[in-house]
Amino acid sequence: TWTDPNDLTTEPFPGLSRGSNWKSKIQGALTGIAPNPQDRNEAVAFSRATLWKTTDAGNIFKDVSTLFTGFAWSWWNDAIEFDRYNPERFATFNNDVAMVITNTGGDYFDHRNDGVWEFYDAGELSWLGAYSGDFQPIEDSEVMVVSLGGYFETQLARTEDEGITWELVTHGSSDEHLNLFISFHNEDPNLVYAGNKISYDAGKTFSQVNFGEFNQYDPQILAMCQSNSDIIYALDDLGRYRIFRSDDRGQNWYIYSDQEQGVRHGRLDRLPTFAIDTIGCDKVYGLVDYDLAVYNGTAWRKTGVLDLAGHSSTSELGNYVRSVAIDPNNPEVIYAGMFASGISDVWRSLDGGYTWEDISYNRPRVGIASMKVNPHTSELFTGSLIGTWIFPSPDLQNNPTYDKAISRSSCYDGLQNGDETGIDSGGSCF
Repeated sequence: TWTDPNDLTTEPFPGLSRGSNWKSKIQGALTGIAPNPQDRNEAVAFSRATLWKTTDAGNIFKDVSTLFTGFAWSWWNDAIEFDRYNPERFATFNNDVAMVITNTGGDYFDHRNDGVWEFYDAGELSWLGAYSGDFQPIEDSEVMVVSLGGYFETQLARTEDEGITWELVTHGSSDEHLNLFISFHNEDPNLVYAGNKISYDAGKTFSQVNFGEFNQYDPQILAMCQSNSDIIYALDDLGRYRIFRSDDRGQNWYIYSDQEQGVRHGRLDRLPTFAIDTIGCDKVYGLVDYDLAVYNGTAWRKTGVLDLAGHSSTSELGNYVRSVAIDPNNPEVIYAGMFASGISDVWRSLDGGYTWEDISYNRPRVGIASMKVNPHTSELFTGSLIGTWIFPSPDLQNNPTYDKAISRSSCYDGLQNGDETGIDSGGSCF
């Protein structure tokens, strides 16, 4: 006899919406089951990103996916953001499941998705993802500005309580945009840069940036200098060839790097490979012949990391440097992430890109989409479809998140202030 999948009895673990009508079902195209050949009463099933196990011949399937590895970040480096003042607080912005936030350095996470569902149900968002965001740079402020929506069509949203409640700031198809980069000005907590817009009231309202004679290229702000937040950079959204710079908070713009032979800061889509020096402000990182290159204001220098990683791959399009991250505490430390799967995909330079070392180690070779360096600890965080991975700082001195990950034999505690939450701690499976 056969049992209809709709009639299977499952016991979801508490927390993270595991008990929802969709999440608790064992059905769909990406579903499989593996019986234990030595015990006919045991089997493990996989469905909807959950592992289920039965020990009673299928009468009850219990959730055995209790260790939280982190949702799939969205696909650019701003998919994670760290509080400037509180090293224990950071948030990840995720495809399909909006935002999670921790105030305990990764020990447990709060899922802040309810208000996003309400916008989606009302037809105000095209999907349920979050893509970038920032904390207001005031100690203990719970104000955040985040981009929400569907992949390449996002709206700007604001929260005053870390995402428990949300307010959409932009509306309608004319306001939909990538919004890959969102940042508060470091010294002016009311100024927010976001995509092609600027807010002067801490994200309550936004106005379109006037790029003057460059409006025809539809530039998007993609970087802010950490040592001088008045300096911002933008890229054209049409071909990712031109870099624009403003030294006065976006009031006036000039071309910093024009279209040149071999220079294109992207390959497959509108997602750019781009970063700036966190201290010097004048040094820019982009792509030349799809290799990571450094621009000093007058000339580009290829770093050669693509030659080390390999140009070809199983992809017909070949490999290229997909992501770059700069250590804000030491801008000579650079990380390059490769697009191709099946090869070494994380590389580090300690000398400004002149020499490189492969630090892929035990990380699965799935290619890199987004990564960022923790400004408090210099730990490297990378996001993927298989959770969040952490690499220690070069000096190996201050690595609280990484140290917790490697020191626990089991990382589930499931408690928050003594109450069962079902939200797993970071630990070895963050």
